[in-house]
Amino acid sequence: MTVQATDTCGTCAQPHRTPECNSTTRHCVNCKDDTHASTDRTCPEFIRKRNAMDDRTPENRMPYFPTAEEWT
Repeated sequence: MTVQATDTCGTCAQPHRTPECNSTTRHCVNCKDDTHASTDRTCPEFIRKRNAMDDRTPENRMPYFPTAEEWT
């Protein structure tokens, strides 16, 4: 089985690379909304997936990362 990847724009969701996009319209491929691009961190689907990952990995919620180094 061969799978061919295709480029999908993160801004308008059309079949081209994001840096080549000239569109003024936005479309999120994650939540199918036309009010923001796929890279928007306020996307409800992004937030849902981020929270699910944080629930699986609670140390992600730590503001600082403990280390064994004495100087830290």
